[in-house]
Amino acid sequence: GTGKEFQHESYISDNESVCIHWNNFTDKQSGISSYLLNVYDEELCPKEAGVSDCKPKCSLQVDSTHHQKCIPCKTSHNKEYYVKITARNRGHETLECDATSDKFLVDTTKPVEAERVVDGNNITQDVNFTADTSTAHACFRHFSDNETP
Repeated sequence: GTGKEFQHESYISDNESVCIHWNNFTDKQSGISSYLLNVYDEELCPKEAGVSDCKPKCSLQVDSTHHQKCIPCKTSHNKEYYVKITARNRGHETLECDATSDKFLVDTTKPVEAERVVDGNNITQDVNFTADTSTAHACFRHFSDNETP
């Protein structure tokens, strides 16, 4: 079989589940029978080292009708994880191919609130009235988030 296409985010805020979207796994001879979805902790099982000797943090098998799934998985704030999907064909269960996602960070904290938000397009002057009926302007500064740039 072939195909390895992930749609992924660099950050997630849910520490109860990991949601995955994939497509383009194919097997022209016998078709795909199932997908095995594994979530790995980057600290315990570095992606660069490969996953052959690593135990996944969370795992779920789904049938071939799925192309997205949320895996119940407890993750930790400010830690990195990645996902490996294995597609198995209908001809023989040992024939499979896989794809591994990029690493993503779990960020469960809110951003730091802005220092100042004003109406208008000048941060030093708040506008009380405007003659413009089709556009509203606002300025702000100093929103920040320590975990995500």
